[in-house]
Amino acid sequence: MLHPAAVLLDEPFTSLYILLKRETLVLWEGLVEERRLPTLCVTHDPRDAVALVRNTS
Repeated sequence: MLHPAAVLLDEPFTSLYILLKRETLVLWEGLVEERRLPTLCVTHDPRDAVALVRNTS
């Protein structure tokens, strides 16, 4: 499926090194904003949660 209606992420950044995590978060934020994708992200890392919602409206 190339154009999903929504996305579910389950601990997507857990095992990434910090620099790769930052780059991936920036790319993901761009995709979500550009395509206006409803996204549910499950995480136990508060920093990941804050990074994902800081630019959400």
